[in-house]
Amino acid sequence: MAQVNFNQSKKERAHNPNINAFIAQIQGNDDSARNQAVQNAAAQGVAAVLPLLKLLDSANTEVARSAKRALYGIMHYAGRPQAHREAVQVEKDLLAGLASGSTPVKREIVRMISEIGNDASIKPLSNLLEDKDLSDDACMALQRIPGKKSLAALKKSLNSVPEPMRYPIAEALRKRGETIESYPCQKLTPTKTSGL
Repeated sequence: MAQVNFNQSKKERAHNPNINAFIAQIQGNDDSARNQAVQNAAAQGVAAVLPLLKLLDSANTEVARSAKRALYGIMHYAGRPQAHREAVQVEKDLLAGLASGSTPVKREIVRMISEIGNDASIKPLSNLLEDKDLSDDACMALQRIPGKKSLAALKKSLNSVPEPMRYPIAEALRKRGETIESYPCQKLTPTKTSGL
């Protein structure tokens, strides 16, 4: 695997010739080269995260799909044991990616954060609980982030978000082992009558 230079600034990472060649392969028309780049994405390390995030909104479906697969490869590799610094940098870059992009891109970023996120992700995810398009995904991500801080964020949000969002938060709290009497599971609520 490539060595990751954590002392590089975002500007330096953006002008890395290896990253530029990698991104060119992802964006190129050669399917074989693109697939090879995706398979070797983890070797690019965290330096490739920000450039790949920009490709998630590509009009070319294959480029967007390949960027997504490459990001997951980098994220999973950074999440390995003994790679805390890489995981923290990937999380930081993913959180930066939430600032722009379409709703589907933000949704995918939230899902990625749910796999690698830590305490730094709790506040940005909590802020998304009131976003009607991203609230379910943010709730799921908070549910998956271990620790007392994410649990506290869910508890705090239970009574502060709009009424419809309280049901998934209550369910997330139940899955974290909390007893919540209000806001019953919506799976058990009949939506149609049988007519019999």
